[in-house]
Amino acid sequence: MEALLKALMHQNSNTQPKLLLRRTESTVEKLLTNWMSICMYGFLRETVGQHLFLMVSALTQQSAKGPVDCVTEKALYTLSEDWLLWQAQDFTSLKLKVLFAVGVDGEVSEPLEVNALSCDSVEQVKEKILSTFKAKFGFPYEFEKDGSFVPLEEVDSSSEVIGEVMMLNTLKHYKDENFSGKYFHLIDPDVDEDQRKSPERKKLKLKEVHLTKLLSTKVAVHSFVENLFRSIWGMPHCRAPHAVKYFFDFLDTQADNMKITDPDVLHIWKTNLPLRFWINILKNPQFVFDMEKTPNLDGCLSVIAQAFMDSFSLSEIQLGKNAPTNKLLYAKDIPKYKQEVQLYYKQIRDQPLITASEFKDFLLEESKKHENEFNEAAVLRELYKFIQRYFTEIKEKLGQNGAPAELIEQLHEVKNLFDGLKSCSWN
Repeated sequence: MEALLKALMHQNSNTQPKLLLRRTESTVEKLLTNWMSICMYGFLRETVGQHLFLMVSALTQQSAKGPVDCVTEKALYTLSEDWLLWQAQDFTSLKLKVLFAVGVDGEVSEPLEVNALSCDSVEQVKEKILSTFKAKFGFPYEFEKDGSFVPLEEVDSSSEVIGEVMMLNTLKHYKDENFSGKYFHLIDPDVDEDQRKSPERKKLKLKEVHLTKLLSTKVAVHSFVENLFRSIWGMPHCRAPHAVKYFFDFLDTQADNMKITDPDVLHIWKTNLPLRFWINILKNPQFVFDMEKTPNLDGCLSVIAQAFMDSFSLSEIQLGKNAPTNKLLYAKDIPKYKQEVQLYYKQIRDQPLITASEFKDFLLEESKKHENEFNEAAVLRELYKFIQRYFTEIKEKLGQNGAPAELIEQLHEVKNLFDGLKSCSWN
């Protein structure tokens, strides 16, 4: 992998060196991305994971404190203007005492206290009950229907119908036989906010109102976001993760060999790969945890991921009156984060080199952790697909590079072997 990387770097050195590792177009970049992901898994699990879980939980809990329209999925408490329920109606907080059937003779459990809102739809209340149950007991509750109870439904004979629109039942409401395919919860999903048609002054006024609402959520979760960021670019035990240190030192050495003196090039090289790994995790916590990502949560995570990316950027961002709200939210924080990232990079460079034997031991340890998780037969099939697709080019390249005849012969043997397996069938 190092040899392939060196070749790729020298190939791009005379054109646009800053673009190295920005995408994953070459095979070695794909290999490197997966290698880094596997090597960073331990750091993610042991150091960053807790902070990521707490931040996502804080966002989820903050969102649940205010109305969420279950048709449009917009929320009063969010970081994303696109998912802001800016026309939120008045609502009150409720504490429900929920009883669960625990026997066949009508016995019920101790009451479970669940926080809900008067504007919650029936489905949202059910979700909050199940979420509270799982948080308290650590396992989900399995429902069984009991004929002696009247089930709560989002749409039933008591649902209010206004024209062609059927209002979803809430806790505030709980007797028409009509049915409609169009539903209304808190806002009419067909009503356009009409911001694009508004005069510029009205648009700016709305932006100020929206920003104020978004800031309340930002303040509520800010400490969790900062703890997460600093766990990523922090130095537990004054040492960076082995894979990061080794990779950064490799890049430093190559920059010296290639006589690259522009510090911006090195910063960009060091940023491209780890940033891609962390952004993928920040935007997709469901890859790490057993959780569902709602559209509102996805919008919040995109705003946070953008702030994280901006913290690694070398360009100064000029924010005018028409700047997007997600940029304005973290405008005062980004300069501080940029300084922390620069210090992080300096600390890694100043850290003593990892010896070859140390790094070999680390890789062996990581291999042991995952030794039963990989399907080697599937990997060989994928490699063969690549060989089959580019067989002529690979053979020509081997010939041009003076590869031994034995290697070219082995390549033909591999192709014949897989071609033979392909033609086999079970009798």
